[in-house]
Amino acid sequence: MRHPVSSMVAELRRSAETAREAIATKLYGREALRDAMLAAAAAGFDLVTVKGPEGINLSDTEAATAAKEWLAGEKVSSTFKHRDGAGGIEAASTYDLELSWKVTAER
Repeated sequence: MRHPVSSMVAELRRSAETAREAIATKLYGREALRDAMLAAAAAGFDLVTVKGPEGINLSDTEAATAAKEWLAGEKVSSTFKHRDGAGGIEAASTYDLELSWKVTAER
C-alpha cells in the first residue's frame, strides 16, 4: 500500500532533521570544540575552523546555537562561513564554524 505523499515528505523531513542534529551534536559538542581549540592553540594558532559536512547546513541546529552561546560565554568568537562545494557545486556547499580567541582591541 502506498502512503500519501504528505506523510512520506513529513517523515523524510523529520528523519533529515534528526540526522542533522546528531551530526551537529557530534561536531559542536563542548568536548569536541574544546579539543579542537586546544590542539590548534598547542600548535601556535589563535583560531580553528571546524569543517561542516559537504552539502549539509548545520548552522541553524540546536547544537550549533548551544555551541555559539557557550563559546560567547568563554569569549571565543564564532562565525559560520559559507564554503563552496567540491567543483563549485552548489548542492555540495556547506558552512564551516570558525572559532577565534585572538586578543583584539575590542575585547
